[in-house]
Amino acid sequence: MGGRWSPRGARDSGGSAEALERGEQQERRASEEQQQGFGGEASAAEVALLEGSGTGRAGARNRGLELLPAMRAAFGFDQSGHPRIVPAGVAAPKSGAVGSAEPGILAGSVPSWGEPQAPCSALMVAVSDRADLAGLCPAVFPPVELDGYQLLDSGEGEKLERFGDRVLRRPDPQALWPRAASPRAWADADLTFVRESDRGGRWERRASRRGRGAPGGGADQRIEWDVQALGATFVMRATPFKHVGLFPEQASNWRFLLDRLDERGASGAKLLNLFGYTGAASVLAARAGAEVTHVDASRAAVRWTRDNAERSGLGERGLRLVCEDAVDYARRAARREERYDLILLDPPHYGRGPKGQKWQLETGLTGLLDAALGCLVPGGALILSVYAVGTSPLALANLFEGREGLRVSAGELALEPREGRRRLPCGFCVRVVREG
Repeated sequence: MGGRWSPRGARDSGGSAEALERGEQQERRASEEQQQGFGGEASAAEVALLEGSGTGRAGARNRGLELLPAMRAAFGFDQSGHPRIVPAGVAAPKSGAVGSAEPGILAGSVPSWGEPQAPCSALMVAVSDRADLAGLCPAVFPPVELDGYQLLDSGEGEKLERFGDRVLRRPDPQALWPRAASPRAWADADLTFVRESDRGGRWERRASRRGRGAPGGGADQRIEWDVQALGATFVMRATPFKHVGLFPEQASNWRFLLDRLDERGASGAKLLNLFGYTGAASVLAARAGAEVTHVDASRAAVRWTRDNAERSGLGERGLRLVCEDAVDYARRAARREERYDLILLDPPHYGRGPKGQKWQLETGLTGLLDAALGCLVPGGALILSVYAVGTSPLALANLFEGREGLRVSAGELALEPREGRRRLPCGFCVRVVREG
């Protein structure tokens, strides 16, 4: 229900008023001593940034005076150490640098304020063209257009999308802003998802919502159609969980893996897709010539992947389908010293394996990464995607801290709207490349 905070001095002497005052004095002295390590010039906020900049506490103190001017310019602090704010409409230069940093590392990096060509960190730091202004902008992996998909509009807790020849309207809690499209455009959606509980809902056809009762109208959970994307054909199914089997925000990752296969030579390359669901990435990689192992605990998901492979002209050529707990498979693969050029991880927040194995993201992710990285060849790449609310790109990137020989890029996945500039956030992603 709650509790209270007690300074160390108060705990030692039973919590008297004098002890509380002594504890506060100790905390003030500690803060003063910490700032003195930076020549007495840094604010508390700047001290925290310097110590988190990758140099460590001792290194930050040794270089404090040297780093302060550049850091104040890059991170948006004035000469008193107070954060600055960028007013709307203030433009910033396309690039800048404080020291040098690889993409994915916040320390000393001042990436582009405008459209990033590659993700740089959980936060992109921007230096404006005025010396007294600076700000922060989220890093987003560049969205990739799909010929069979389009985000028509979003806002007020919903999104309006086109999958092939169908327009869908469904909930999205990330869409906090006002809608741009007309009410008529939203009302004309072919399929609208109506939430009935926290566990799911139903789809309604347009004819049913208008009360015409036309043949084929009404709530219908067996709605199917095909969508073409990146040369493959995928089966769309209106599920009671608002999903339809294709996640277009993942197109950025699909393009990344296809480019990697092209660079390394797809023939003979091996890909492991854990929590593979309906298998869009698996099908695309197999079509490109890779040997794909697709793992999911759901028999229905594995069947759906098989359907997508058949519609795309693959059958099961180059595609091994495994209905098994993803963590169990990864651990066994690591013990057997199986090696893969590409590994995809798209775990849910919570789930169960075929034998009742429990999966919880917060407690299971570290072990999953240990097993997966044990299977990654030198020069190989791993992609981790997470949709769980409560995490962040920075938290995910921290999972790889201290692991040698890895280049890490972390950011958000998003969908580009047909019009306007409001990208729709769709989860977080980390891309890891093993050196070698």
